[in-house]
Amino acid sequence: MTSRRTILKGATLVGTTSLLKSQQSPPTRTQVGFNIAPGKSRRGGPMMLRENEPTTIKVSASDTGGQLVIFEGTISPGNGPRLHKHHDQDEWWYVLDGEFIFQIGEEKFRAKPGTSVFGPRGVPHSYLSVGNTAGRMIIGFQPAGRMEEFFVEFARLSTLGPDARLDSTPYGMENVGPRVTPDGVK
Repeated sequence: MTSRRTILKGATLVGTTSLLKSQQSPPTRTQVGFNIAPGKSRRGGPMMLRENEPTTIKVSASDTGGQLVIFEGTISPGNGPRLHKHHDQDEWWYVLDGEFIFQIGEEKFRAKPGTSVFGPRGVPHSYLSVGNTAGRMIIGFQPAGRMEEFFVEFARLSTLGPDARLDSTPYGMENVGPRVTPDGVK
């Protein structure tokens, strides 16, 4: 038989939990529109990845309460990330300039300007900038997770030289293989 004291303790716990939840503020979001000029970022100037690849934050996680972050990135020919997966973020790319080879899961394909590519969370993916000139893409993550912090830290490490490595695990990513190659892609 449940005692009156146990019922009162339970009711107090539920009431306290509800009060604490109501006192927690939701993640902040911007309440005003904005625009970002070409070559500029929500953090000022571009972050330089791999020493010569400007990447800018066009919409920050702090603008959306952590729901979305959008970057514009330049990727030199022969560059791109290793095959990896995000545990909690979907990733989306829109090719602006250049040409890329993408691998999403087991599928490999070419992407030229105007191509939109979607990589669901948990699915391994990679891309490679191919051709004679650098490629440019819009890259979005939903939710934002810690991707903004990842790129800031990656840019910082890029200044230390090509042997500097960043552990992606704290940012919700897992490296699962080498970067995609153009082998077998028409």
